[in-house]
Amino acid sequence: MVRGAWLLASILGSSAGWCEQMNLQEFGQPEGLGNLALNALQQDEQGFLWAGTDNGLYRHDGRRIERIATQELRRVAALASDGGHLWIVSDTGAWWWHDGRLERVLPRTVKLTEDAPMAIAARGDEAWFVTIGGLQRVVADRQAGTWSSTPVMTPEQLARHPEMGRLAGVMRARDGALWAGCGEAICRWHRGALKQWDARSGVPRQQWHALLEASDGSIWARSTQATLQLPAGAEGFVDRTAPSDRGDPMHRYPLVEDASHRILTASQLGVLRWQGQRWQSFGKRQGLPGDGRVHALLSDREGGLWLGLRGTGLLQWRGYGRWETWTDADGLPSSVVWAMLRAGDGRGALHVGTGRGLATFDAAQGVFRGVPLPHTGDLYGLVPDGQGGLWAATDVATFHHVRDGRALPGMLATPGGTEDGFHWALTSKDGALWVMTLGKLHRWPEPGRGPAQPVPGPSGNAQEIFYDACETPDGSLWFAGHHGLARRQAGQWGPSIPIEGGAAYVACGKDGTVVAASEAGQAWRVRAPASAAPSLEALESPVLKGRLIMSLLIDSRRWLWLGTDAGLVVHDGTHWKLLDRSQGLAWNDTSGHALYEDADRSMWVGTSRGLSRLIDPAQVFATALPRPVLMSATRGARHLPVSEGETLAWTRDRIHLRVAPLQFSDHRLRVEYRLPGRDEGWTAAGTADIELAGLEPGAIQVEVRLADPETGRHSASASFGFTLEPPWWRRPWASALALVALLGLSQGWHLWRRHQWRARQARLEQLVGERTRELEASRAQLEVLASRDALTGLWNRRALTEILQREVVRARRARTPLTLAIVDIDHFKQVNDTHGHPAGDAVLKDFAGRLGATVRPYDAVGRLGGEEFCLVLPGLDLAQPEDRQRLRRIQVEVSREPTVIGVVTSSFGAAMLGADTADAEQLLEAADRALYRAKRDGRNQVAFHEAAPVPPEVPEKSGEPPIATGAVAVTDDGRR
Repeated sequence: MVRGAWLLASILGSSAGWCEQMNLQEFGQPEGLGNLALNALQQDEQGFLWAGTDNGLYRHDGRRIERIATQELRRVAALASDGGHLWIVSDTGAWWWHDGRLERVLPRTVKLTEDAPMAIAARGDEAWFVTIGGLQRVVADRQAGTWSSTPVMTPEQLARHPEMGRLAGVMRARDGALWAGCGEAICRWHRGALKQWDARSGVPRQQWHALLEASDGSIWARSTQATLQLPAGAEGFVDRTAPSDRGDPMHRYPLVEDASHRILTASQLGVLRWQGQRWQSFGKRQGLPGDGRVHALLSDREGGLWLGLRGTGLLQWRGYGRWETWTDADGLPSSVVWAMLRAGDGRGALHVGTGRGLATFDAAQGVFRGVPLPHTGDLYGLVPDGQGGLWAATDVATFHHVRDGRALPGMLATPGGTEDGFHWALTSKDGALWVMTLGKLHRWPEPGRGPAQPVPGPSGNAQEIFYDACETPDGSLWFAGHHGLARRQAGQWGPSIPIEGGAAYVACGKDGTVVAASEAGQAWRVRAPASAAPSLEALESPVLKGRLIMSLLIDSRRWLWLGTDAGLVVHDGTHWKLLDRSQGLAWNDTSGHALYEDADRSMWVGTSRGLSRLIDPAQVFATALPRPVLMSATRGARHLPVSEGETLAWTRDRIHLRVAPLQFSDHRLRVEYRLPGRDEGWTAAGTADIELAGLEPGAIQVEVRLADPETGRHSASASFGFTLEPPWWRRPWASALALVALLGLSQGWHLWRRHQWRARQARLEQLVGERTRELEASRAQLEVLASRDALTGLWNRRALTEILQREVVRARRARTPLTLAIVDIDHFKQVNDTHGHPAGDAVLKDFAGRLGATVRPYDAVGRLGGEEFCLVLPGLDLAQPEDRQRLRRIQVEVSREPTVIGVVTSSFGAAMLGADTADAEQLLEAADRALYRAKRDGRNQVAFHEAAPVPPEVPEKSGEPPIATGAVAVTDDGRR
C-alpha cells in the first residue's frame, strides 16, 4: 500500500473544514434525555431511536424521549438491532429487548468489553457479542421468549488464533462472514476459516474498533488514528485517513453509511464524510457545539443523520441529505444573501449577491470565493449579459460587469438610481436590460453601449412604480407594480390587471403560466395571459395566511415557489408545503427575489442567515409517511393490553392511548384517529396521545394514522380493537330484574292509589276552598309584581306610563306643575364590558335605591329599561330656580358615594308639562331630547327642556291616589 501518494492527493483534495453548515437540533435533559454522555445510537425495525448513555438507555419515538429499564441498565456501551430485536451491552451485562420486555442474555460469568462501540453484531434472530476471551453467538426464539448461546470458536481454534480472543469490535457481512478487529490486525472469520490483514499486509498495528460493510461491498475499518477501506474484490486495504484526522488513543470513533452511500466517521474535532475522492470535515466552524467528541453516528430510515456527543447529548442534523447550507463561514462575503445566478446561460459558476459583495461557488472545494468589486455593499440583483457574464446590481441601481469570476472595467449607472434606489432588473430575450427603480422604468437596448431609455408606464399610469418583472416564451413582459399587473409586448403596453393593494412579485413559467403575488400573503394565477382580457384566479392556502411573501418563482416542473418570512412555500399544482428551518432551511426569513432553480433542478434559497440548496425538490411530496405505533393503552391507573380482541369491563374512566409517530424530520405532522362504525371522520389529536371518553358499550375499533395537514398525505393506519362490556344495569339479567320490580311496584302503586283517591275525596271540598283563597291572594300579588321591575324593585315601564298619564291629567285639571326627568347612568356599557354583568346589575340596584331615597313620598321612580330611569315629580316647577336646583342636587346626590366598582355618574334630561308637551308621550320625548343633549354636552349634568305654560282644561273627576316609590318588583329589563 502506497500511503504517500494517497496522502498527497488527500491534502490537495480535502476540504480543511470549509463545507456546508450543519443545521443541528439539540436534545438534552429538557427533552427527556437525562444523561448527556452518549456512547451508542441505534434505530430498530419499528423506527424507534435508541440512545445508550453513561447512565441509562433512552428511547425516542418522534415526540418524546424516555428512559427504559431504569433499574436494570446503567452505563450502555453498545447497541445493535435487526429482525425486531435490540441487543444491548451494559455494565450490568448483555441484554435482549423484545416485545416491550428486557431479558438478560449470556451468563453473568461471561465478561464483556465495555469500551467497544461495536461490541455487538446482529442479523435476524442472531447476535454476536465481543467478550473477553472471544466471540459469543446468541440465538433468540421470540415465540418461546428464550435464547441460547455458544462460543463462535472452539478452544482449539482459539489456541491456534489467540488474536481472536482479543477483539475490539465485530461486524457481520452480508455473506455471513464475521469481521473483527483482532489484536492489532483485522480478521475475517467465515465457515471455520480465518483470514487476517496485519502489518505485513500494510495494516497499521492498531486496535480496529469499528468495521462497516458499505453498500458497494467494500469494507471500512476505523481505529483511533486511521481509516482504511478494502474495495470490493480487492486483496488489500487502502489508507483513507483524512489529513485533518487527529487521533485520540482514548477515543472510539464510529463508522456509518448515509442514504446517499457516503461513509461517515468522527475525528477529535468533529465529523468526517467521504465524498468518493476526498473527505469533508464538519466541526465547530460548521455549527458543531463544543469541541466535537462525537462518539456515535446514526443514519435513520428517513435519510437523516444523528450524532451522539460526550457531554452535549443527542443532535439531529436537520435536512441532512436534502438541504445544503453555506454562510460567511464558508467564504460568502456575508450571510445575508440577496440573489443567485449561474453565468454562461446557467452552465457556468454559481454567483451569489450578498450584503457585502459578490461570491462564486468553488464546486470542487465546496466553498465560496469572493469576487473583488468596487462596490462592497448589498448586491440586490444578478442578471445575465447574454455573453457568458452577468451584471451585478447595487442598491442604487448601478451595475458591475462580471465575467469568468472577475470584474470587467466599466459600470452602468441607472439615471436617478442614487435617489430612487433599485427594485429589480431583467434581461429580456432581445438582450435589453430592464431596470425598475422607484417610480421609473429604464431600458438599455444594448447594455454598456448606449444610454438607458426611460419607458413610461401604461396608459393612464405613466408614473407606475414597478417592483418585479418576468418574460413569457412569446416575448411578453409582465410587470408587477403598485396598481397591479401590466403586460408589454412588441414595445406596446397591453391591458393591465388591477389588483387592490398592488402586486409585489410576478413569475413566468416556461409554458406561459403567469403568477403574481402581493407581500401580504396573496397569490393569483393569470387566466388566459395571452388574451386581450386576462383575469386573475386566486391561489389560496392556509400556509400563506399571515405570511409576508418575499419572492416568487415557477420552476421547470411548473411548481410554484414562494419565499416568505416564515420559510419556503412550494405548490405542485395540487398540494402546498411549508419548508422551514426545522426541515433544513438555513433560516426562516427568506430574502427578496432570492430564489433560483439550477440546471439540475435543485433549488437555491437566499435567507438573512445563509444560502440554502434543496438538493432534490421532487422529494418534498414523494416521501412516504411511516405508520405510527400504538405503544400503550391505559384506563385510570391500569394498563390495558393492546392486542386485538380484549374485553374490558365498563367504567367511567377515559381510555388513554399513547402513540409513537416515529417520524423525525417534519414536526408539523399530526396524529389522527377515528372509530370505524361509530365515527368515520378523522379527528386530529393535539399531541401524540389520544383520549377516548363517552364510549358506548360494544365492539370498538380505533384506527390511528400520521397525516400532513398541508399536503393532505397520510400514512397507513395502525388499529386497536377491543370490546367494552355494558354496565351492570344494561345487562339482560338486570333488565329482567327491573321488569319484575316494575310489575311489583305497579301493583303496589295501584293499591296505594285507590287508598289515596278515597282520602282525597274526603278532603276535596276543603282543598277547593283553600285553593280558591290562595288563587285570589296570588292574583293580587301578581298584579303588584306585574307593575314592578324585577331587578331594582322600582315601577316598570308599563306601570310608570300609567302613572305619568294619570299625573298629566291631574296637573292639567289642577293647573299645577308636573316635571318628568329621564336619568341615564353614564358609560354603563363599559361597566358591563369591564366588570361583567353581575357587577352591572349591582350598580343598577344601588343606583335605583339612591334615586328612591332622594324623592318625596308622592313622587314616582321607575326604570324604563337598561340603565335608564324615570322620575315623575308632581308640583316641581322648572320655571323656579330653586326647583331646578333641587333636581341638580338629586343628580349630584346619587353619584356622591362610590358604588361597588367606583364612582358612577349620571345624566338627567328634564321636561315640564307645557304647551308643547301637552300629553305623556310629548313629555317623554321632550325629556329624552334633553337627556341626549346632556349626554352630548359631556354627561354628568342636568339638561332642561323649556316648556310653555300649561293650558287650562275642563276639570274632570278623578279619584286617583298619589303615587309613591316602591321597593321590590319583578319584570324583564333591556340594556341600552
